[in-house]
Amino acid sequence: MLNSEMITPVNILIVEDDDDLAGLIHMHLGFQGHSVTRVNQLSKAKELMKSDSFSLMILDRGLPDGDGLLLSYELRQQGNHIPILMLTARDSEVDKVEGLESGADDYLTKPFSVLEFQARVRTILRRQELMSQRSQQKLEATSDRQLTNQMPIGDVPIDNTLEDQSSADTSLVDHSAIDPHPTNNASLSEKRDAANLPPSAQLQFGQLFICPEQHHVKLAERTVALTATEFSLLHFLAKRPGRVYSKDELLDHVWNTQYEGYQHTVCSTVNRLRSKLETHSNNQRFIHTVWGVGYKFQNGMD
Repeated sequence: MLNSEMITPVNILIVEDDDDLAGLIHMHLGFQGHSVTRVNQLSKAKELMKSDSFSLMILDRGLPDGDGLLLSYELRQQGNHIPILMLTARDSEVDKVEGLESGADDYLTKPFSVLEFQARVRTILRRQELMSQRSQQKLEATSDRQLTNQMPIGDVPIDNTLEDQSSADTSLVDHSAIDPHPTNNASLSEKRDAANLPPSAQLQFGQLFICPEQHHVKLAERTVALTATEFSLLHFLAKRPGRVYSKDELLDHVWNTQYEGYQHTVCSTVNRLRSKLETHSNNQRFIHTVWGVGYKFQNGMD
């Protein structure tokens, strides 16, 4: 067996109704030292996810009680970012895009070689280890900053204006009066970041309403149908109007990955999101490109 590097053994869930295939990949994952659990239905997978913790899910699409795509969507909407390797005999470009847009980290079409399967598993787990390390580093850095901020500073008066504002009702946040130019609005944008708006806060930009709790977007009195990923991207950018994010930052915050090979996914998702919004807004553009840097949300006309 080819194994180019050591990966820390983890718990893996296989959701596959083909017993022969499930047995084969179970065996090879076991060879790599992983603890493997097998189920053949979406309902059983959901039950296991409530009580057990897994570091990777191997997910088939054509299952007896539904499409694995639905489970992937559901997990991402719940904020569960378990890495998912989707297996399927559906090999069209549309099927692959649907799989990745549902939240899957990788998409492997049947039949496939065992060596390729093992390599893809190692790649996902290696990426996950790296992300965990970076998250820990960020946590430690934040803790250090908090300790520094708690140091005595003498009898210096503190302005509590922002703190008072953040305790106000934020169930509906209207950004329509904000100057769309970030150079004139940087301080206000930073204040909104510092206010730490609750995730459920509805955002309004003129006739555009973004409702996180319902994953619902309304523009000019019409519903805009978005995928889970499109909604997450729009909501993330709209919470910080005027701030520019690079593709790598969006991959980190929206897709929960730092794999640069997915940058094309950011571009295609932005293009689809723009198209859907402009269809309902008389070509008003909300997602703007800052060439050589990234993307920003801005309430205004190009």
